[in-house]
Amino acid sequence: MSDNSASQRTLDELIAYCTVRIEAVNQFGEVSYGTGFMYEFFEDESGSYPALISNKHVIKDAVTGRIFVSLADDQGNLTRDKIIISISNFSKRWLHHPDDDVDLAVMPLGSFYNEFGKRGMRIFHTFVTKEIIPDEQDWKMVKAIEDIVMVGYPIGVWDSVNYLPIVRRGITATQPRIDYKNRKEFLVDVGVFPGSSGSPIFSIIPTGQIWVGPMPPRKPVLLLGIVYGYFPFRVTDDPKILPIPTKDDALLVRDVPINVGAVIKSNLIFDFENLMKEDIKNPSGL
Repeated sequence: MSDNSASQRTLDELIAYCTVRIEAVNQFGEVSYGTGFMYEFFEDESGSYPALISNKHVIKDAVTGRIFVSLADDQGNLTRDKIIISISNFSKRWLHHPDDDVDLAVMPLGSFYNEFGKRGMRIFHTFVTKEIIPDEQDWKMVKAIEDIVMVGYPIGVWDSVNYLPIVRRGITATQPRIDYKNRKEFLVDVGVFPGSSGSPIFSIIPTGQIWVGPMPPRKPVLLLGIVYGYFPFRVTDDPKILPIPTKDDALLVRDVPINVGAVIKSNLIFDFENLMKEDIKNPSGL
C-alpha cells in the first residue's frame, strides 16, 4: 500500500519526511498540537499497511484532527502542492496500546490511502519500518551514551511553507539498553516542549565513521523510541515524568523544562500488530 519505505529513501529524506504535524481540536475549540510519524505494518511482497504513530495524550478528547502533508506526482516525486487533512471523530480513529501505562497510539491509514488513490492523489512521505527497530543484537550494539536525533514540532515551530519539521540533536541521558525504572523506556538529553510529543528518536551512524573493536558495524539508522514525557523543574515537587503539554501556554513559570525527555522504546510498536490485524479485517475507515 506504500512504496516510500526506509530502505527506498535516503537517510535525510527519512528524517525529513517521516513525521507529520498533528493539530487536535477539542469540543471547546481549543487547539493542541503534537508530532506523529508514518509507520508500515506487515511489509511483504503483497504490500504493507500504513499507520500514524503518536501518543495517547496528544489525541485525547480530540473531536477534530488536522494533519499536514505534501503531495507527490505520479512517479512519487515531491511536488510543491500541500494539503491539510481534517478528520472528524479524531480521537476515536486511534488504536490505543493495550497497556494503559504505555502512552502510544496508532491510527490505521489504509482506508485513507485508498481514498486518496481513487482521487488520483499521492502523499509524499517516508515510512519507518520494522527493519530499523532494534532487535536484541542491535540493542547490544547501542552505546551507553548515544548521539540521537529528534524530529518534531516543538512549541509548534516548523517550516509552514514546505511542511517540514524541526530536527534536533542530543544524547541519551540513561543507557538505552537498560530499562529505565524497569519500564521499556530510557531518557534523552534534548529539549522537549509542547509539540514534541510523539517525536521519533533516531540513532544515526554518520557516513564514513570507522568502527573500532570486535563488534561488526550495526545498522546505519535505528528508531530507538518515541518521546512522550519530560521532567519539569518545580520548586516544591520531587522530579517525576509528566506528559509533555500539548499547548504552549501550559508551560508556566513554575514548570521549567530541564531538557530531559522520556522515551518509550520502539519495540513496543510490535504490540499493535494484533490490533492492526483486527482493523485490517474490519477497517474503521476515515
